[in-house]
Amino acid sequence: MDAEKKAQIQAHARALAALLYEETDPEQVKTLAGIETAVRGHLLEHV
Repeated sequence: MDAEKKAQIQAHARALAALLYEETDPEQVKTLAGIETAVRGHLLEHV
């Protein structure tokens, strides 16, 4: 994969992470287990 594509993926991943973070309960992201559960839930729901 070329550098331009990698940069695009990184930019999109950061934007997606910001959007999903806004939709996550703040209490859930206080622990690693909570973060893992939140990420898994978002992936299952949206991907």
